[in-house]
Amino acid sequence: DLKEEDDKSPISAYGQYKLMGEQISSLIDENFRVVIIRPATIFGYSPGFRYETVINLFAVRAFYGLTLPVFKQALDNDKSYLGIHDNIRALLYSLENIEKLNGHIFNVVSFNTNLRKILNVLEEVYGKIDITLIDNANVSQQVYTICGNKFKSRGFYPKDNLKDEILRIKKYLEKYRQMIS
Repeated sequence: DLKEEDDKSPISAYGQYKLMGEQISSLIDENFRVVIIRPATIFGYSPGFRYETVINLFAVRAFYGLTLPVFKQALDNDKSYLGIHDNIRALLYSLENIEKLNGHIFNVVSFNTNLRKILNVLEEVYGKIDITLIDNANVSQQVYTICGNKFKSRGFYPKDNLKDEILRIKKYLEKYRQMIS
């Protein structure tokens, strides 16, 4: 698991600019306090629903009975996720505890899991799901997990879990389907 102080080598412009943005901490003084949150991949239902995260995308596809295209090479690669409610709680916790968190960088993660486990939970929630395994050796995926222990040591404990969030997505999709029927 990557820790906050580990060397960073972002490969995308997005990652490079995020890292550059952390230099704002050099502006800290008695009137300006900063807590930097590095969230894991955020998932879960929200009004601005993100379809590009694998959990959200697969939950929607499973709900509508669509085939899930799964890269065989990605099945057992662990990845860090942050439930949207944990993300909100982490931000509020940071604001409420700015004095003790000031000047620090924190990874925030609800859990680490892999695609195989995600598929198992989707099957628990939706029943049999249709999966197409894609064997593509050229899959470009950053495989890493992050460690959220530093934030936990400061009193923040994530509560979101995979099954509850998938159930929440399903609930909102059912509500949406009723609205348009």
